[in-house]
Amino acid sequence: MSPKFVVVAQNGEELITYGDHAGAPLATDYLEALDGSGREDLFFGYTADDEPTPSDATGRMLSYLERAQREGVRVLATDYCSNSAHVQAS
Repeated sequence: MSPKFVVVAQNGEELITYGDHAGAPLATDYLEALDGSGREDLFFGYTADDEPTPSDATGRMLSYLERAQREGVRVLATDYCSNSAHVQAS
């Protein structure tokens, strides 16, 4: 990591492992290169703005993002919603 710039992967949380699930062996070289992992439509906007993301998709994304977070990677979420209740939930 360099103090002069930050590396944030976007929608690439599945790249943190060498397998097809969040419990697979970690891609440690990749993780060590990251400062953050951004994820769009984690809770809202996966299929359409202001629509909740399907729970199975959220669960899959969270399983990778939570593992990355445990490895010291900051997680940034961007949801696509404008309904005040959805914004609050997001």
